[in-house]
Amino acid sequence: MQKLLIAITLLFSLLSTACSQQSTIIGSDRDDHGCATSAGYQWCAKKELCVRPWELEKQDKTSHSEGSFSHYCHNE
Repeated sequence: MQKLLIAITLLFSLLSTACSQQSTIIGSDRDDHGCATSAGYQWCAKKELCVRPWELEKQDKTSHSEGSFSHYCHNE
């Protein structure tokens, strides 16, 4: 019984340590405009908003390729 208790305590300690070492949370980084780049947001000067290119493509029927997005948003 004592060995089982020690094993459970050790496992809990390892799991706690692994969870606390997560350093990057998706969406926690920001560019110069405040856009969360790791969550897929990019600055669009035309809209004056942080947008996701693929969502903008659906909304405005544009191409979300890098060149097309930059041209559409006047980011060139």
